[in-house]
Amino acid sequence: MRRRSAPRSAAQLELRPEFLARPGRRAVVLGGLLGGVVTGALAGCSGNSSGETGGKTVLTIGDEPTPDQAANLKIYRDNVASFQAAHPDVVLKTEQTTWDAQTFQTKLAGGTLPDVLSVPFTEGRSLAQAGQVADLGDVLESTGLAAKLNPQTLRIGQASDGRTFGVPVAAYSMGLALNRALFRQAGLDPDRPPATWDEVRAAAAQITQRTGVPGFGQMTSDNTGGWVLTAQTYSRGGSVVDEDGGRTTLAGPTRDALDLLHRMRFTDGSIGANALYDHPGAAEAFAAGKFAMYVIAPDVYTAIVVNSGFPAQDFGSGPLPQGGATPAGTLAGGTLQVVSPRADDARRKAAVQWIEWLYLRQYTSQEQAVDTAQAAADSGGAVGLPGLSVLSDESYAQYQRWIEPYVNVPVANFTAYAQALPTIPILPEPAKNAQAVYAALDPVVQSVLTRSDADPAALLKAAGTTIDAQLAR
Repeated sequence: MRRRSAPRSAAQLELRPEFLARPGRRAVVLGGLLGGVVTGALAGCSGNSSGETGGKTVLTIGDEPTPDQAANLKIYRDNVASFQAAHPDVVLKTEQTTWDAQTFQTKLAGGTLPDVLSVPFTEGRSLAQAGQVADLGDVLESTGLAAKLNPQTLRIGQASDGRTFGVPVAAYSMGLALNRALFRQAGLDPDRPPATWDEVRAAAAQITQRTGVPGFGQMTSDNTGGWVLTAQTYSRGGSVVDEDGGRTTLAGPTRDALDLLHRMRFTDGSIGANALYDHPGAAEAFAAGKFAMYVIAPDVYTAIVVNSGFPAQDFGSGPLPQGGATPAGTLAGGTLQVVSPRADDARRKAAVQWIEWLYLRQYTSQEQAVDTAQAAADSGGAVGLPGLSVLSDESYAQYQRWIEPYVNVPVANFTAYAQALPTIPILPEPAKNAQAVYAALDPVVQSVLTRSDADPAALLKAAGTTIDAQLAR
């Protein structure tokens, strides 16, 4: 989980291996942030003193991790050094500042915010609307990066007038993981996963009846209950908070999602008795064959197949089921790189160049793409895993052609998910205190799955009161 922007591990969200450019060939980073203290030859002092020195542009970059991650430290140092070699007119200064909603305003007002910083998707629109980050539209166009980015994810970092204030560097969208072997045993076609919630209910019941394995599982703890319920609400055309993040909007779509879970648990028996799955627990249970479907992004393949040994050919992913024939939306999360509004034109240009160098270069450099894919394959990592890309269709297709010899995942098993990506709107997480919203909704989902007499409407009303009080602080 990246700074609690979604109930996910750090490795899964911000700097997944496929989003990290690597100079030369090296071992793949399989977890966490880039790490270490950059010193000496890397321009190496921390502290926020951006601008120009000796005719060179001085750029302060945040997110310098702690020094306890040696492998990541080497990658970070190599990227800083190679960037400066390729851009001798830029001096990079690193610091360990990371996104913190409690201190951002103070740092911004005091002029101590680094020039470049990672922020969750949840913050992109509000920061852009408030003018608290730099407008990058012109420099994205002049550097050519704008044309390489996915317009869907780029909108997350745009204000309502279309101006761009953030560069997406990692993204995910929720889908439906499925056990293809159980689908086949139940007489279902795993290449045609359920596309609506009515189809999910029918498929889950059939799987349960014919295999004895619960057809569906639901995450409910460590904020994952609220996280998934939010996605299920989006898929029905609803929301959990208003656009400004100031008040809850827990209404019919959320109640309908809970009603369905309750019926599947107590009427159909297609959801098992365990109502306390968190993110890793659900992945482990799915890998052990304890249920056949659950809502999650397709990159869970790494946890289920690579880490837990689930047969790759039996893992499949479909789009997030929708409430009706017309797609309403799916929850998307990820990370934006933003630039301080105090940065002048030279620093804004250097910032965009650095962002592309570190996070996106493997998509624009065939050598980087091949080196990264080969290193991942050599280390046993997943290569070619489909998912929501921050790159344009053309750029991503080119990247896929470059890495094709190293792809080691059953791409065909993700066809339904991939084909639906252009048709289902991606919607960001709640714009304010997303984790507080999720935490308050966890017990609601748990109650619906453990109490036959649970009243979803009453539970939502009580949760809404709690959340509204937190949002008003």
